[in-house]
Amino acid sequence: MLLKRIGVVLALILGWHLSADSRAWSSQETESSISSKVQASVESDDYAALDRLAASYRSPKAITENGESSLTYFYRTLSNRYLSFDKDDSEQWDARIRWAQRWVEMQPKSATAHVVLARTWFNRGMSYRGEVASREVPAANWDPYRLYVGKAADHLLANRSVAERDPYYYSIMQHAAFRLKRPDLVEIQIFDEGAARYPYFFGLFSVSAFYRMPSYGGSFEAIENFARHAMAHVPPKDGDVLYFRIYEDLLVNAGLHPFGTSTFDWAVASRGIDRLVAQYPSQRNLERSAYFACIAEDRERTTRLMKQLRSTPDFNLWGSEVVYDYCKQMAAGTNQ
Repeated sequence: MLLKRIGVVLALILGWHLSADSRAWSSQETESSISSKVQASVESDDYAALDRLAASYRSPKAITENGESSLTYFYRTLSNRYLSFDKDDSEQWDARIRWAQRWVEMQPKSATAHVVLARTWFNRGMSYRGEVASREVPAANWDPYRLYVGKAADHLLANRSVAERDPYYYSIMQHAAFRLKRPDLVEIQIFDEGAARYPYFFGLFSVSAFYRMPSYGGSFEAIENFARHAMAHVPPKDGDVLYFRIYEDLLVNAGLHPFGTSTFDWAVASRGIDRLVAQYPSQRNLERSAYFACIAEDRERTTRLMKQLRSTPDFNLWGSEVVYDYCKQMAAGTNQ
């Protein structure tokens, strides 16, 4: 889908909870429950219910069994409504924009309403830009792309006192800063302010790391420098987990392999894995951590993690069934 990758960055890009304590994650709301509530409210145009849900999910205590912010699934459900649209679906895009505008008109003090409207404009702009290399973007698409991304940023700036109460305000502004290159939008300043205010919300960290990839003109050194900078925004006990999650997110969602580079620190990442699965031993975390350890060729850790798996593996978390089988053989010592 045209917007799949940017949708991952905006919503799926995991809103990991970075500083949880020993509360039992099994009592937290499930991802499917969150999505069902959001979808029901959307279908009935119940803006007030959506505001109540978002307010509850913005709490640092609102997390899933994976240690992810529940707010991530709130916005993922909303985003999925237009990920299939391309730039020529004007009727569908206009309907989505009007829906968000009505929300702002009815609830002008709603941070969620302003963020949703800005997200819709941003994604409308991305429908013109697409996922292709810059040289492949038709010349006629650049102006509407910049127009809508600019509208998203300008709307949030004009309503900042309200919108900044939601951490997605900062993640959208990070995207806009990278894409517009405007002097009034300095990405690292936006990140630092957002991370200081919402250190538990991983979406802020993953956006900045995403745009430091070599494919966006960055480098492994830039990613590593950012990862170290980011660690200063969380309690020391959470630094290793954050470091792992930054690199794991890039591996799973962007296919970026840091292994073998001179900058990546496996010792830090492996400590992050151990602490993550100790806090949140969900099936997903175990699989993603085992996959990461396998690609890093850490047989001992891969074996230990795979032994903890409790159900049928999700091959999407491993890249493919072939990769899973390779890692399973590594753990068993049969692929030497």
